[in-house]
Amino acid sequence: ALQRLALSQPQMALARDRAGLLNVQGWLREAPGADAPAGQDAADVTEPQQPSAPWRLELADLRIDGGRLQWDDAQPPDGVALALQALRLRAQDLAWPAGPRPARFDLAAQLPGDTGPPARLTARGTLALAPQAPLAVRAGVQAERLPLHRFEPYFGGALPVRLARGELGWQGELNVQLPAGGAGSDLSAWSLDARGQALLADLELRTPSDAVALAAGTQDDQLLSWASLQMQPLRVTLAPGAKPRIDIGELVLTDFFSRLVITEQGRFNLRDVQAAPAEGAAEPPSNAPATATAASAAAPPSAGLPLDLVVGGTRLVGGRVDFTDRFVRPSYSAQLTELNGTVGRFSSSTPADLATLDLRGRVAGTGRLEIRGALNPTANPLALDIQARTTDLELAPLSPYSGKYAGYAIERGKLSVDLAYKIAPDGALQARNQVVLNQLTFGAAVDSPQATKLPVRLAVALLTDRNGVIDLDLPVSGSINDPQFNVWGIVWKVLGNLLSKALTSPFALLSGGNADDLSSIAFTPGTARPTEGGAAALDRIAKALQERPALRLTLSGHADPVAERAAVQAAVIDARLLAEQRRDLARAGTPAAAAASAPLPVLSAPDSARLLKRLYTDTPLPDRPRNVVGLLKEVPAAEMRSRLEAAVPVTADTARELALQRSLRARDALIERGLQSERLFLGAPKVAVAAAASASAPVGSPSPQVELSLAAP
Repeated sequence: ALQRLALSQPQMALARDRAGLLNVQGWLREAPGADAPAGQDAADVTEPQQPSAPWRLELADLRIDGGRLQWDDAQPPDGVALALQALRLRAQDLAWPAGPRPARFDLAAQLPGDTGPPARLTARGTLALAPQAPLAVRAGVQAERLPLHRFEPYFGGALPVRLARGELGWQGELNVQLPAGGAGSDLSAWSLDARGQALLADLELRTPSDAVALAAGTQDDQLLSWASLQMQPLRVTLAPGAKPRIDIGELVLTDFFSRLVITEQGRFNLRDVQAAPAEGAAEPPSNAPATATAASAAAPPSAGLPLDLVVGGTRLVGGRVDFTDRFVRPSYSAQLTELNGTVGRFSSSTPADLATLDLRGRVAGTGRLEIRGALNPTANPLALDIQARTTDLELAPLSPYSGKYAGYAIERGKLSVDLAYKIAPDGALQARNQVVLNQLTFGAAVDSPQATKLPVRLAVALLTDRNGVIDLDLPVSGSINDPQFNVWGIVWKVLGNLLSKALTSPFALLSGGNADDLSSIAFTPGTARPTEGGAAALDRIAKALQERPALRLTLSGHADPVAERAAVQAAVIDARLLAEQRRDLARAGTPAAAAASAPLPVLSAPDSARLLKRLYTDTPLPDRPRNVVGLLKEVPAAEMRSRLEAAVPVTADTARELALQRSLRARDALIERGLQSERLFLGAPKVAVAAAASASAPVGSPSPQVELSLAAP
């Protein structure tokens, strides 16, 4: 029994070697019956004494001032050296076995930091020691600037990242108990209840380092950092047989920063962030089959987090994200800055309850970012219903990408993106991706082997309206539980299909995906007169081209002298009859100009027969029936018309002229509908020929039409 024990400036050095042996283990006396040391006879070993009654220790007052405890551990790969200094301890009523009341203590110590003031630790409370319950502590604890990175060698192997720096602050109550029979090394047997407020400040996380790249100065492996993360109030509870539970009233993350990098080899730095494999487990080879990866991805999801987490709310203040892509040349960099927002309450035990989300920021110094909606980041699968919008993002800085993959630099333009993503509890995803490009202007061509061979300029011209805007809506649906499902893979596939359509079906894009074919204008056989459907197509084409001023249109007339022979002959006779009708109007006193432009009245049957007979009489036809005195016989009107039509020659030249007149008629019709003539071009007439004709003769479609083709400048 000691009334008072006072130690002034005591120093103690504890060390552990690579084999895990403590230096103080050499102080311990060997157990009775142990083998004698080498060179010592067994007879020299003192016979063990009979056990006596157990000792009882009582210390009424213990005082330590100015103490120092040095800890050197050689077992971790890089070793650990820590020194507690300015150690001060006040303890009363210490007893072993424990007395009727627990001991009281007041502890203070300092841990020198790398720079700046040292870390400070104070604790005041009670301590109970007993054989059945080796440890029971109830205390108020305050820690300031505790350097977590100094302890990183002990827990870093379990983290997917490296803790380069971090300081912990804590102020609150701590209650720790080890139940009877529990082992101190088994944390699952501990009971813990910690309540207070915590501050994790000046934190920096890095990706697993590549020593060669770091030595060459080509790798910047900083991943995440922040100035402070406040958790107040915070409660952490552990109980044997139950999940750990963390309750946080509010999280406040201030001045946070993240760096996302794609290396020269095309590797994303987040791919290096993965947990270390379990001890004894072999890592899959880098060339493992895709089926193995898919099988692992298809494994059923885990039951959830290994702990219960409740966060009452989160505030994000002054965030920044740096993105650098060194895989493209020249490299591309962009920043998300001024990130501020809030996340509402969420709990891992109620994944169906979504927390409200409101986040705002600036993209690349020009665009505005807004994210709203609801999510629960602890749900499995992830539960969310969010809308994100970015506006007025300048496109010129994205030239490295457009040059590499599209084959053209970007001179100017702006991008706005409006996304809406919803994931149901069963993992079903419904997403909308609205992309708006404003005044996208390509510059010089870029020689890139990765550039698409599809007509990018034509596709852009087809999609751009009269105001210089491209508005795309790219819906995506699927299940995130499907290992083959990839959201952005589907989006890129849709964009690729748009480019392919510009090559294979440009008029489908021009008509907004309408099923009607606008690649040709149908004409009445034998004439240069559009059909009713052809006239409607001209209306739609004119309207579509007015909305897309960058497009140029080429018109190529088609005609077939064989298939349209009878129709051409009938059309020629109809035209001659109309000319005779106008001649009669002029003879009746109608001015020639008016007679040529005025709509003609519908001919009666007698008038039609009269004009046909005049035409038949005035046309020198061979083998016309005559009477005995040589005068023309009266023949039926149908026979007269048949003989007149048969006398009309139809040759390749006739068909070529007809094809040309059709393209001229279509061009004039589009000009009448408001298109500028400088955007319209006539292609060479296409005349179909018989199979036996010369192989060098132009061959076209036999249908009476004008073929249209689109081009971008």
